Amino acid sequence: MIQRIAFKEIAETFREGRFRVASVLILTLLLMAVLISRNYYSMIQTQHAAANANARNIWVSQDAKNPHDAAHYGTYAFKPKYPLSLVDQGVDKFAGISIYLEHTSATKRSSWRLPTKQGLLVLATLPPTSFYCLYCHC
Repeated sequence: MIQRIAFKEIAETFREGRFRVASVLILTLLLMAVLISRNYYSMIQTQHAAANANARNIWVSQDAKNPHDAAHYGTYAFKPKYPLSLVDQGVDKFAGISIYLEHTSATKRSSWRLPTKQGLLVLATLPPTSFYCLYCHC
């Protein structure tokens, strides 16, 4: 009996025009967000690999010297980007993805401020998870 009632309610919901329009709109936004995130992820992966190789090259190409002296010159360390960041970037925009490591000084994050965006530019940076939460009424 409960299954029949549930099936009837689901069928009525799908027949309603507002639900279809809202579903198409949200799924379109989700698809756009995934495509934008995919492009952003591939761009960041390329930049990450180039920066990591450059930092490693600078570190390795130092003249022969005492390791303690070499540590004073410092190097950059980069947080890896995982494929799940395609869907949600997490705290990368707030905490940054690189840190400068130097021997006797406190490390400072290189990018700690979130740039302010105005108007519809905020929607361009929304991850796909935000549309999922909108759809599921989180």
